[in-house]
Amino acid sequence: MRERREVAFGGVSAARVLHDDGELVEVLLDASAPVEDRCHAAKSLGLTRSAPARVIAGFDGSLQVIAANTEALQVIAANTETPPDGPRAGVGPAVPLLELPQTVAAARAAARFTADGTPADPGPRVVHAEDLGGLIMLTAAVDAGLGAGPDLAAVERTAAAAPWMPATLDMLAGGAGLRTAAASLRVHHSTLHERMAQAERLLGWSLREQPGRLRLTFALMLRRLHRNSEHGR
Repeated sequence: MRERREVAFGGVSAARVLHDDGELVEVLLDASAPVEDRCHAAKSLGLTRSAPARVIAGFDGSLQVIAANTEALQVIAANTETPPDGPRAGVGPAVPLLELPQTVAAARAAARFTADGTPADPGPRVVHAEDLGGLIMLTAAVDAGLGAGPDLAAVERTAAAAPWMPATLDMLAGGAGLRTAAASLRVHHSTLHERMAQAERLLGWSLREQPGRLRLTFALMLRRLHRNSEHGR
């Protein structure tokens, strides 16, 4: 029997189609399938054709569909209470149900920007394709052979310098003030000043101004994409 479940995101319920519906989901997401077949699959899944829907691409390669009102769809993307051991996933844009096949690639690309969310691999476990904007094109550049480059090499060298360095780099790239960043990292702000100075020496550029932090952000994104290069293709 097909299983359906109401999943709450921030107090809003959204109907999620589970793996038991795998064959129907495949038809729904197949751009080459006739429209009538995709309509039949949607009806069999209990999805309303007029409701917006999203593709959720798991880091493990799985695909799911979530359909609800727009408000509920925004909640899954913006939920900051995702448990650390929750699934890593990329969330595609909200579109009419029959346009879902065109968003699969975006959801898979977004999944490649995710991280474990651990001190060794800090970063978001859920990434929304719409939040990436033009940065999502970096996946195609990496797949086409975009090399590591000196900035990525500098980040790798810096991240390997100390167990606390990856999380520190991620926090500094996020643009938070030093006191806020220190509180998030649970260190004294003077300690974070010392760590930032060490990071700057290893990286070879300043992190005290926005251009240097943007440079770090870009390098960290490239690092994540290279580390995740086997996923989402």
